[in-house]
Amino acid sequence: MAEAKESYFIANYINTYGSPEYMKAAYAFTQATKPFIPKGAFLGIAGAKIGLLKGITYFMKVNFKACNTEEEAIKFLTD
Repeated sequence: MAEAKESYFIANYINTYGSPEYMKAAYAFTQATKPFIPKGAFLGIAGAKIGLLKGITYFMKVNFKACNTEEEAIKFLTD
């Protein structure tokens, strides 16, 4: 089996919405990958999605951030 390596991500959520099924899958994915992903950046997070992301970061103790631009996301991930 390959060794797990630390990874970062930028997720683009522009023009998307979250269904209850998606939220369950996102929770399971975050639980499974949490040890390997120290930071994650999200594009297109606004309105109600901000509240969902804040809840995820608080309850799951992950370092995820909503960013306005790809450049801002890259800076967050590389600082």
